[in-house]
Amino acid sequence: MSNLETIPRLQHQPVAVDFVDNRLPEFHPAFSHSRQKYDAGLDRYVSPSSKMQGDQPGPKTLVPVHVDSQDVCGPPEIMLSMRFWERVFPDAMDRFEKTSQEPKHRSDSGYSIRGLDDWDQVYEKLESCRGKYLNDEGLIKKVKKGWRKFTDNIGPLQEAWKLVPDIDYVTPVRGTVEFLMDAVKRASNTRQQVLQGLDKLDSMFGDIELFLVVFPTEKNVLEAGIELVVSILTAVERLIGFYLKPRGKKAISAMFMGDEYEEAVISSLNDVVSKSESLGHEATKADMSQSAKNWRKAKQRHKELIKFQLDLKSGQERIMQNQDSHAQNLSKEYQAGVETIRNDIYSLMVEYERNKEQLHERNAALEREVSDLKTTVQRLTPSPIPTPSWHITPDDLWDIFGPSFETLDIQHILERQEHIVAHERAIAESLVSVPRFREWMVSPTSRELLVQADFTSGRQPSALSVFCSTFLQALRRNEKFIALAHFCGLHADYDDPEAGPRSMMMSFIAQLILQWSFDTSFLHEHVDLSWVEYDDEPDMSDLCALVSWFVHQLPAYTTVFFIIDGVNAYEKERYIQYLTDGLACILDFALDEKIQATVKVLVASPCRTLEVRKGFNDDMILVLAGQHGVNMEASQRQLQHRVSKVLESN
Repeated sequence: MSNLETIPRLQHQPVAVDFVDNRLPEFHPAFSHSRQKYDAGLDRYVSPSSKMQGDQPGPKTLVPVHVDSQDVCGPPEIMLSMRFWERVFPDAMDRFEKTSQEPKHRSDSGYSIRGLDDWDQVYEKLESCRGKYLNDEGLIKKVKKGWRKFTDNIGPLQEAWKLVPDIDYVTPVRGTVEFLMDAVKRASNTRQQVLQGLDKLDSMFGDIELFLVVFPTEKNVLEAGIELVVSILTAVERLIGFYLKPRGKKAISAMFMGDEYEEAVISSLNDVVSKSESLGHEATKADMSQSAKNWRKAKQRHKELIKFQLDLKSGQERIMQNQDSHAQNLSKEYQAGVETIRNDIYSLMVEYERNKEQLHERNAALEREVSDLKTTVQRLTPSPIPTPSWHITPDDLWDIFGPSFETLDIQHILERQEHIVAHERAIAESLVSVPRFREWMVSPTSRELLVQADFTSGRQPSALSVFCSTFLQALRRNEKFIALAHFCGLHADYDDPEAGPRSMMMSFIAQLILQWSFDTSFLHEHVDLSWVEYDDEPDMSDLCALVSWFVHQLPAYTTVFFIIDGVNAYEKERYIQYLTDGLACILDFALDEKIQATVKVLVASPCRTLEVRKGFNDDMILVLAGQHGVNMEASQRQLQHRVSKVLESN
């Protein structure tokens, strides 16, 4: 219908959605990374985990009233599968039976449509009767086919007859022939109108279904739809009567009723068209009313958006005006943020120490027995062979592996943290509150944990680098903790002398020497140091052996943390074998029962890893992702406070 061309399409989105999606990122970069999408059915933004609807284009439809766009579909290709009949058909049939009387003897003919339950049955009656009317068999079929062909082409014969001269002895015959020709032509036209009368039922029923779905609360639309179905049922009943009427009666009626021949059938077909137009008119009025409401709402939203834009602009001006003072306060806020995360980490450490103390109390008797056993073994063991004059000292090792550079890395990371995307920092800071991280932290036994994120910025250092730096600072304030760290993302360039897994293990050795006093007098008896004597470079197995020996020397009351950040940077062909060997060595510490100290291994990556995750069980892998309920405003002060709280509870 032409009126539908002026009705808005369902796909048009509100002005507010366009502003939020396209203009809002201009005012603050935090809005540039939002993963939420607008859901027209819910009238709000939802996360990707929500069920996504397809973007298949649909037909032109009216503006819906509290109806999901997925429930609106175009007119179907066949009439027998209409869903709306359950709502419209019973009322239409009841009104049809009350407002019109069934033709005589119709119920005995087998073609009565009254009392039927659905349109399929009505349509079956009509098609059956129509088929019988068009498909008589035998000689009768041939005669009817020839007669209909003759009547359909009566027009040229009438024009030829007009050329016969109008003389006295021809006039009576001419009048009779013209009378018969008019009757034949009138019957032919009526028959064609009847056969073509319901050809547009598909589109009419499609309109009813569409309007009732789009305007479910509009009583006028529902009433117009019922009236249209009633008029269709009336036309069907009269069409069946036309098909059943004997041909002799039709011929007589065509000759003597003139223009009134089958007037009831023709009028019922015209009534169907009229009722269809009424339905479209009611739908258009409902749409205009709804459009007016939507326009008023859009106008109000537009005012709100203008006010919001002015507020944003005013806020920007205030930010620019107060930028100097903000810069002065930045240091104070940073210190406060450091305090917050430190408090969270501290609470975790306190809880961990409490659990570990309980474990030590349970194993106290066993440790005393082990000590007595060691004393007995030492008494029974022959005196050791005098050590050679040559041995390596911690200072010698420091000259080889020092100095450590993780302190400079931490300083570099914290100085650049403001350049990291805010929402990624907020996600990383939420790690302190994740149960699996807290469980790893407070457990009195050795544990490993792989933390992966889905950060898209691709920058180094990442938000997890900031967290690891803050976590490392908090750990090193407790003398019982030996905290070792390596930031792979800062040392991944080929020309960087500190790049690669070998440099990582060498850095761990330097940090161990710096944080604990080791007696290396007998180191050469347990570790192959021939590379020192021959002034060679140690290979990966030499470095792993050294780190392993140092960790085995630590007493039971100590806890050593291995923090490896940005490990994905070493998942490259030239590093992968060394990385696999180094990680295997470190992860084995958490399973080695001969190690008295508690070993905690934290491996972090701003993106998913392939080879690294193979070394961890599924329950030791934590994936960070932005979720509702996470404070998306990054705060170093809050991070420090929460980390300190975790250490305190430990």
